[in-house]
Amino acid sequence: MSNNILPSFPGLSWGIKKTPMWATKESNAVSGRQYTLRRRLYPIWKYRLPYEVLRDAASLTEFQQILAFFNARNGKYDDWLYLDQFDNIATLQNMGTGDGTTDQFEILSSYGGFAEPVGAVNAGTAQVYVNAVLQTITTQYVFDAELRLISFVTPPPNGHAITWTGTYYKRCRFINDELPTDAMMKGKWKTDLEFRTFRP
Repeated sequence: MSNNILPSFPGLSWGIKKTPMWATKESNAVSGRQYTLRRRLYPIWKYRLPYEVLRDAASLTEFQQILAFFNARNGKYDDWLYLDQFDNIATLQNMGTGDGTTDQFEILSSYGGFAEPVGAVNAGTAQVYVNAVLQTITTQYVFDAELRLISFVTPPPNGHAITWTGTYYKRCRFINDELPTDAMMKGKWKTDLEFRTFRP
């Protein structure tokens, strides 16, 4: 598991696709009644980023960089972090309520009112509060190695709200072990990056 971040490249065109995917088991009775079973607590997000122009020249190496990032992950073998330009900021997001015993909490984000765990928090931007009081990293809390859980040195008191503000990433893997690319002209390439989130 890695915390490498997908670089941002010029040449990204319109037509970005972002798809929430659920896993529902459905059974239909002869009587016409229907039964469903939810098999996932949170959606998996599938992305498609269309790059219309990736330059490949001595001083402009976007094409080389995107291939290097894909190959360094060994295709879909390794995971990495993606900064979703539309979904990356939390403001006083609730993570839970203290009970005087629990010292570890999953970091959540909310998009459109639906809260779900983050892939990884950007630790450099994070501000954590207990009962609206700003906490100090290392002294009062730490993040886990995957940057998705927070552990308090002392469990938050019973009834105290735990919130945070900052930016976060999606934890992703490429969908395929291949990355097709098309040469548009000399020194100009195009490709589509297809990947999906996952929960460790």
